[in-house]
Amino acid sequence: MSRTLARTAAALAAGLAVALTVSSLTPAAAASAADVTISGRVTTASGTPLKGMGVNIFPGDEYQQTESATTSATGDFSVTVPAGDYHVDFYDPRTKYVLAGFPGGYASDLTVPVTPETPLVVNQVLELGAVVTGKVVNPKGKPVKKASVLVTTKDGDWIGDADTDARGKYRVTGLAAGTYQVSFDKNGYPSQYWKNRSANGSGKPLTLAVGQKVTGIDAKLFTYGTVSGSVLVNGAKPLGTDDIIAQLTTLDGGEVFREKANGSFSFDYVDPGTYAIHLCSRYYEGEWLNCRYYDGTSKGTTDVASAKHIRVKSGKAVSTKRTKLTTAVTTANPVTATLTARHASKTVAKGARFSLKVAVKSYGKVRGATVSLTYRGRIVDTAKVNAAGTATLTAKTGRVKRGKHGLQVIYSGTATTDATAIDKTLRVR
Repeated sequence: MSRTLARTAAALAAGLAVALTVSSLTPAAAASAADVTISGRVTTASGTPLKGMGVNIFPGDEYQQTESATTSATGDFSVTVPAGDYHVDFYDPRTKYVLAGFPGGYASDLTVPVTPETPLVVNQVLELGAVVTGKVVNPKGKPVKKASVLVTTKDGDWIGDADTDARGKYRVTGLAAGTYQVSFDKNGYPSQYWKNRSANGSGKPLTLAVGQKVTGIDAKLFTYGTVSGSVLVNGAKPLGTDDIIAQLTTLDGGEVFREKANGSFSFDYVDPGTYAIHLCSRYYEGEWLNCRYYDGTSKGTTDVASAKHIRVKSGKAVSTKRTKLTTAVTTANPVTATLTARHASKTVAKGARFSLKVAVKSYGKVRGATVSLTYRGRIVDTAKVNAAGTATLTAKTGRVKRGKHGLQVIYSGTATTDATAIDKTLRVR
């Protein structure tokens, strides 16, 4: 009984076969405060009385049990409750028969008013439930104890469940006729569906008839896979920055894992299935830009349908495999510049010229990019970055006071690249 009650919140009203004969259901104009009777008989489809069936009475304002009863040898029950709106649920403590309820099926929110003038009589027919049995083993074929087996509708609504025993065997009873999914879950293993060789998707549907007994709904649990690889940007490894991100996605573009690449990436605990690799090489104002799916080429693709499919396998039967990638992303523009600068001399005389050598490290081509030297709030020199990624800026201290003065070097890339600045200090004597 307690097992059945625990299922109440998750049970689905639709799909439960319920045959009812109801008398005296006309509501009175006003409910009486006197006690009323809810009674009836529970039988099989052939009319055989069912003894020991549970009956729960719920009020209309909240789903909290008010009264309960157990059917007699003749299948009869009777309970006395205050006048009001009620819902009646029927269940088999042995879970041989399918859960049912009035009105609207088991665990429904629908109610019917009951008054002294209109006592409620419900003659309920319970459907013989289908039974599903099977065995769950690990990738080595060893029984898995306490794995959860769940039977649901295609929308994921609960129908029945069971746990495996020490032999890995399970038995789900009291299932209504219909078409369902069977899933398996155990800590340390990816969740999976029956007859599905990956953790993605819903597996093969299982259709049950009234009272049918189905055996052999077995599962060999998967183990997690790993996807790893390296990221090449314009033919060279990244410079150890955080501005490359790798994403493992499903084939509909849904993100599964994400991590900063820094030249390589590794996704652990990946459910068996088919995926794509999505790489982005620029982060700007809260958004990743220059994104491409890996398609086996250095250019990549923006369409996940054209991406290279990464098949992650698991379990001894399908040979667990570690998938490695060498991935290239081509960006049309420099992504981020890392500036380093040094003075030709740390201290210069008043009015003297000084030079500042700037090295620009970037993912993209930097030749022709602009580097500006700002001194006392104004640009005093501008230089182009050469093929080696360096530029030399020259300026004169001019008529300034002796002491320490700040310099700022600003690298300006393309329109899609932020200006990156460094600050230096110049001492004038």
